[in-house]
Formats: sequence, C-alpha cells, structure tokens
Amino acid sequence: MKRSFMLYWVGVVLFLLNVVAFAVQGALFDGGLLLIFALIAYITMIYLYYASAQLRIAVILLSSTIGVGAILFSVIVYLNDGQWL
Repeated sequence: MKRSFMLYWVGVVLFLLNVVAFAVQGALFDGGLLLIFALIAYITMIYLYYASAQLRIAVILLSSTIGVGAILFSVIVYLNDGQWL
C-alpha cells in the first residue's frame, strides 16, 4: 500500500471521528465548515507533498504553522474558560 494512499485514509478516519465528536456535542452543523476546510487542507497538503518535490518544504512549513496555530488557539480558549476572546 502506498504511503500517500494510507495517509488519505487516515484523513478520512479522522474526519469521521470529528463528525461523531461534533454530533455528540450537538454542534454538528456549527463545526461543519471547519470539518470540510480541515479535510480539504489535509488532503491537499498530502497531494502536494507527494506530487512535487519542490513544494515539500512549503507543505511542511504550512502544516507546522497550522499545528502551532491550533496549539496557540487551544491554549487561548483554555485560559479564557472556553471563550474565544
């Protein structure tokens, strides 16, 4: 099995787990756009990483930036007792 194909399936499984989590919380439609954006971004980054050797550094930097942003915003929300700002 090719590595990129396996990563696509990992993305689909993570997407389905997020759908279940939003549904359990009763906020499936509130987080729907976020889920769609996250899945599109994930699959696009996997495609660009394996399709172009020139874009690998850019994809790594982009995914690292997204990860740092997610950590930063989760800390902000935690410190504000679950509120955005």
